[in-house]
Amino acid sequence: GMMPIIEPEVNIKSDTRAECDAILLDELLKALDGMAEGEEVMLKLSLPVVPGTFDPLVNHPRVLRVVALSGGYKRPEAC
Repeated sequence: GMMPIIEPEVNIKSDTRAECDAILLDELLKALDGMAEGEEVMLKLSLPVVPGTFDPLVNHPRVLRVVALSGGYKRPEAC
């Protein structure tokens, strides 16, 4: 079957990037918690400023998989 992929955009050069990551996490969790039983999505997210920020999304029962976007980062920063 088909799987919805959610790919929210956050400017990785924003001065308020950590705050943006926190807002994104809160809003995604609200939306995921409101989904019907049996519905799942995949998330494509930019690497957060603070490691582990998106762990609650990785462990959420409505999330099949989280894919890390490293676009805009050089390889040493992304890894």
